[in-house]
Amino acid sequence: MESVKKLDRQAYARYRQGDYARAIPLLQRALEISEKTLGPDHIDIVDILDKLAIVYERLGQFEEAVPLFQRALAICEGVYEPEHIATAAILDHLACSYNKSGQYEKALPLYQRLVAIQDILMPVHEGTAISLVNLAGVYQALGHLEQAVQLYQRALAMNEEVLGVEQYRTALTINHLAHVYELLGQYDKALPLYQRALAICENVFGPEHHATAFSLNKLASLYATLGQYDTAQPLYQRALAFCEKYLGPDHPDSVASRESLAELYENLGQ
Repeated sequence: MESVKKLDRQAYARYRQGDYARAIPLLQRALEISEKTLGPDHIDIVDILDKLAIVYERLGQFEEAVPLFQRALAICEGVYEPEHIATAAILDHLACSYNKSGQYEKALPLYQRLVAIQDILMPVHEGTAISLVNLAGVYQALGHLEQAVQLYQRALAMNEEVLGVEQYRTALTINHLAHVYELLGQYDKALPLYQRALAICENVFGPEHHATAFSLNKLASLYATLGQYDTAQPLYQRALAFCEKYLGPDHPDSVASRESLAELYENLGQ
């Protein structure tokens, strides 16, 4: 087993360096040794399966990652009680893999099951709030906006309780909730939320930060939708100035900001 630990350490070093391709054969070898030593369904190989799947996922090779996550989940389900934290962790990873690859129908029941487990093990926790946001995002992607609103609201209340009102993850959840209200055409609910998210980002990060620029764009976009172009203009200008200064003029965020500002000028007849 010592060689497995050494392979695992080497793979982790490659992973930390972003050298995912070179981490794969190390983990594959560690898995092969563990399977021969412990058996293919031993609980101790779950960690290697999970790590190998995560590396494949980082490379965008979801077709390789998913079967490994599924196998790890099956082993956990065969060993632990249904509401075990180890099972929840693998459920999260598998659901995220489906979510990232756009397979929302497959991600949905996994996230639902994950949240049900977390409601038992840690009903008020940052990790549970993250899962609620992920589940809400899947509902949103599937067009179930009312369900998404309820989950974002619950996640926001949990983040406020656990993390506090002046925290980035709280602001991010507020932006998610505001966006769904915007999609529903409920602009009167979306506007104060975008304003609040921007205020949090400015207080936490300052005026020159990517999170602040993101919130500036979201708020400006809504003002533009409402036809309040004069109010939107300085917000778009601030966001563009940040993007060009820190990301460069050719960065996708800079290009998107310029396009938004150009459209606004067009609407103003300039």
